[in-house]
Amino acid sequence: MMTTGLLFSVVSLGALLTLSMLFLNRLSPYYRTLWGTLLLAVCYYTIAADFPVPLMAVLFIIGMGKGVIFPALSSLLIELSGGKRYGRTFSALSIAFSVGAFIGPMLAGHLREQISSYFIAFAVLMLVAAILPLCVGRSISARTHFS
Repeated sequence: MMTTGLLFSVVSLGALLTLSMLFLNRLSPYYRTLWGTLLLAVCYYTIAADFPVPLMAVLFIIGMGKGVIFPALSSLLIELSGGKRYGRTFSALSIAFSVGAFIGPMLAGHLREQISSYFIAFAVLMLVAAILPLCVGRSISARTHFS
């Protein structure tokens, strides 16, 4: 029988795997954020559509997506701010995370009878993946500050 702790550990192992892939640092944070977002969206759609994929495999890939997105998002915001407005940029990110952590479970609980919360996550991630190229534009270099 699978316990909650084991399932969370699988997500963490997926994140650990991608964080140990040091070559990812050489890729553009924009592309890492975009591809990680698409990977998470596909995983959440897999759960929402109830595809016959083992839950452990999907959770491992979700961990991999999060392991790609979170470091890349910080690097992307550093590049977009131009190195000038770190405090303001990361406070906006913190506010967005806090609002999402508050509204997300509440919205998923209210809409659970009508629509899957995983489908809501899929829709939001696909919306972000569609808007990201429009907001960032071509001003992002292919090299990060750390390479």
